[in-house]
Amino acid sequence: MAKIVKMQNDDKNFYKDLGELITNKSVIKELGEPIITDSSQVWFVAYKDNKVIGFCSNYSRKDGFYIGYLYVVGSERGNGLGAKLLKKQIDFAKENKVDAINVVATMQYSKLFEKYGFQTIYEYVKYKKMRAELL
Repeated sequence: MAKIVKMQNDDKNFYKDLGELITNKSVIKELGEPIITDSSQVWFVAYKDNKVIGFCSNYSRKDGFYIGYLYVVGSERGNGLGAKLLKKQIDFAKENKVDAINVVATMQYSKLFEKYGFQTIYEYVKYKKMRAELL
């Protein structure tokens, strides 16, 4: 069973634990862009046997609150971990009185977001811009 920990990039173990995964070329290719971190982002990181097996980050911009990255390693997919990580971000947003969450989701993860009330605003070739109203 995975343990999920809330982190930010200034936590002492952030880069030690996540560095190899967030700089991995196949992860970057799957997510569609290099992973950028800053101290304003909150990450929920899943561990199994002291190894990172997934993560979900957020960030805020002038136009709203966003899910940044959602990723689960291949061997751990299909077990509901992506949903658990997403739910942690939704709960975090609600606790912080965020009225809506935005995401630009890969097609692979768009169905998961739909299950949590996200609706497609715009569809690109490989991505969907989606939004969920919380209040």
